[in-house]
Amino acid sequence: MDLLSGPVTAEEPAGLRLNISTAPNSRARVALMNAEYEAIDGFGFDDCDPLSGDHLEAPVTWKGSPELPGGPGKLIARVELEDASLWAFSFGVS
Repeated sequence: MDLLSGPVTAEEPAGLRLNISTAPNSRARVALMNAEYEAIDGFGFDDCDPLSGDHLEAPVTWKGSPELPGGPGKLIARVELEDASLWAFSFGVS
């Protein structure tokens, strides 16, 4: 299952956090896209460090970094869930 966020201004957030729980041996990953729904290099599903377990505010990281891409424009988060429940997500200070 995939979920898309609404667009947020790239200057606003410093990170992305998920309230999530996964079944054993399952995961969640996040890819970031621009306002035209195009993938952003370095922020794809394959770049995302998978999340597993039960977390209230798990920071999403890409290759170990929680930083979001800078620059003008808006960001859209696409959350990929494998046998997982996403209760909430927030863009904000990491």
